[in-house]
Amino acid sequence: MPRTHELVALHSVVAPHYRLRGLLRGLKFLTDFAVEFRYPPVRATKRQATSALRWATIIRDACRQRLKL
Repeated sequence: MPRTHELVALHSVVAPHYRLRGLLRGLKFLTDFAVEFRYPPVRATKRQATSALRWATIIRDACRQRLKL
């Protein structure tokens, strides 16, 4: 498994084993969000933060369901 924060790259590793295709948009958004807003002075808006939290929850739930956790 490669060591990376690039969620789309990690998706390509697990894609043959787990069906997560519908989550690619969210994975890309979260990767971009993490990189863009990682260091000050750039800050996320409330709308962006809410969207990131929503995507993270959706992706986490989907992963847990597929892993039967």
